[in-house]
Amino acid sequence: MKSFFASTDKENAQQAGYLFLIVNILGFVTQGIMGMESPPGELLVNFLWGLSLSGVILTIKPLLGDNVPENWREGTTFFAAAVFTANTLLLGSDGNEFAPFFFFICLNMIALYAVSEGVIGNIYRYSLLVGGAIGMGVSGAGAFFGYELPEALMPLGLVIWLAFILGLGVGPLLAWNNKDLIIKRERKKMKSVFVATEKDDVRGSALAFIVANIYYIVQGFAGFEITPLD
Repeated sequence: MKSFFASTDKENAQQAGYLFLIVNILGFVTQGIMGMESPPGELLVNFLWGLSLSGVILTIKPLLGDNVPENWREGTTFFAAAVFTANTLLLGSDGNEFAPFFFFICLNMIALYAVSEGVIGNIYRYSLLVGGAIGMGVSGAGAFFGYELPEALMPLGLVIWLAFILGLGVGPLLAWNNKDLIIKRERKKMKSVFVATEKDDVRGSALAFIVANIYYIVQGFAGFEITPLD
């Protein structure tokens, strides 16, 4: 799994290129030849189309190297992000626009689990894996196949939020603290938050992330649709 998510630029380009060819051929066969207006899994295929195209664009940067100026190479990152965002926004249904993005977030939670061995504590890594897998299943079923989660399974949402808090909030926060202890390097304290160290930035963001998610959980249990803090 780690080799897949931490592949080289060439391997990334090959994976994105092959996926882009496959989804385009699939779309041509089902819609062009077979005449299907809405083939099964159409939204998932469209999501993979945008994901693969943005991957192809991202790998153009290391491919061209010094053949183009730096601003051109950096522009490919913006272009890839714009393609992926625009395509994903078109996939969300009314009232569930964020589901495709949440699917992508959960995919990256699994990726972080795969590449963070020895850096983030295992309990937090497994939180990333479990939360990411459940989140991909729930959000993917809703975003790409129109499946609505039964009320009896709603507690799965709490599992995902807890995984968010532990895996993306607490885990990296403790990892930075442990990293400082291992390398025994003292950092000079900055008076302004705008010139904080990387560790300080992560610590502040992680704490804010944890507090915000706890607030949403409490809001869900309390049954408030709109609160004064909103």
